[in-house]
Amino acid sequence: MANLEYTIPNLPETIYHLASVSKQFTAYAIILLAQQGKLNLDDDIRKYLPWFPNLRRKITIHHLLNHTSGIRDQWQLLAITGTRLDDVITQDQIIKILSKQQELNFNPGDAFNYSNSGFTLLAEIVKSVSGLSLRKFTDSAIFKPLGMTSTHFHDDYTEIEKNRSYSYDRKGAFGFKNSILSYSTDGPTSLFSNVPDLSKWIMNFYNAKVGGDRAIANLTQRGRLNNGQQLGYGEGIFSATYKGWKQYWHNGADAGYRTFISIFSGSKNGYHCFKQFKRN
Repeated sequence: MANLEYTIPNLPETIYHLASVSKQFTAYAIILLAQQGKLNLDDDIRKYLPWFPNLRRKITIHHLLNHTSGIRDQWQLLAITGTRLDDVITQDQIIKILSKQQELNFNPGDAFNYSNSGFTLLAEIVKSVSGLSLRKFTDSAIFKPLGMTSTHFHDDYTEIEKNRSYSYDRKGAFGFKNSILSYSTDGPTSLFSNVPDLSKWIMNFYNAKVGGDRAIANLTQRGRLNNGQQLGYGEGIFSATYKGWKQYWHNGADAGYRTFISIFSGSKNGYHCFKQFKRN
């Protein structure tokens, strides 16, 4: 059900909060800006975010994309301050807490540690480089060209969105209760979309109308640590093998929302080959 109080069922057109499935779209925005020559993925993030503290170690955009920056996770930092995840949480609030960090969890590139903070910083880099919010940039560069008319980064929790679903948790064995989500933040989360729109995004992996094959290859390229170890994560999306097929996927969880997206390439040799799938 999209809404239990008014007995409104979910439909294919129902809009959901996608939680961390959002990350691949933030990453793709960065990749598109790199293709335009407006940034380099090996740049120090402080080139674009001078407010971020100088921690005496170079943190690159690649580190943010691969979750290897060592920057502490924003939700854990907020919890330490006494903020609850069902409180109103804004982008400015997260930026403020990140700007006060004095140390990293580890040297950038030494380890993989899933960090939502990195994708908030990526959203701010998009704004710094393009002059547009992540919402406006992705709308013009990704969603409109793909015909994703029901998709946007929901960066104001008070905004009314037609056909959206609401969020619930179980209450006892048979009941439910509201699961509050009041984020006014974007980058790692907050994308609103539906099934028809996501199908258009998935088809862009097979016939890359936006970004081209090179952008898709960059998005799905697995990262490496400083010691050469290859990660199971690309740039905003996981990379795996399922029953011999190359798989790119991500899940998400915020409040009562649970999301999962999975794309399979057309090659059983473990190599990204979407065009072969399309021909077959």
